[in-house]
Amino acid sequence: MPRVRRPRTKARPVPEPVLQTFLTSHDPRISLGSRLAASAGLRRSEIIVVHLDDFREDLLGRSLLVHGKGGTDRLVPLADGLDSSIRSYVAAHHITGYLFPGECDGHIGSNWLGKLINQQLPPPWNLHGLRHRFATTIYQQTHDIIVVQQLLGHESVATTQRYLAHNGEQLRRAVNLADTARTFRAARADGRHRTLAKEKRPMAALSRTPRPPAIEASPQPRRRDVLRAV
Repeated sequence: MPRVRRPRTKARPVPEPVLQTFLTSHDPRISLGSRLAASAGLRRSEIIVVHLDDFREDLLGRSLLVHGKGGTDRLVPLADGLDSSIRSYVAAHHITGYLFPGECDGHIGSNWLGKLINQQLPPPWNLHGLRHRFATTIYQQTHDIIVVQQLLGHESVATTQRYLAHNGEQLRRAVNLADTARTFRAARADGRHRTLAKEKRPMAALSRTPRPPAIEASPQPRRRDVLRAV
């Protein structure tokens, strides 16, 4: 039998108003876990294993060593606001190892984290939609899909493309940019110039009044000839 391809799902990034309301959750695990997905692009399986030993300091700030699928690690720079929230969370809850301690090898399970967050998000939004939000926001700011791919930890750009959402305003702006390219502007300007030139020609012809024919003056007799006649 022919293989049936699974239909591609469209990106469903969590809208900003929903995210802002959601981040005021009273459970600090929900708030921080959501921030790691929405502001760093982490999967639920990557969020639960974040450990204090995974943070790296450099001259530009702090980064997080993310333990991704298939044992593949990637380094994700942390936004200043997210880094500040992590530091406050660690200090307030006396964290010494995993950010989300639990009974699953020392941390909470991914299903439990997903349940905590998805219960608080209004439908149809979910935890993975926060990762879609991260991908879409990064692409809108950089227009570089390779940067988004590296931050998300995808092996294929085709996978990254499914994480990007394009709204109607962006599509309309894109086609307007194509239509207002220099070539089209020059063609329209040239067309207007030719039209105006054609319109001016008959008006100029009508405004001209024909000149009367020149009348040749008869030669005047010289004074010497007049004296001789007298």
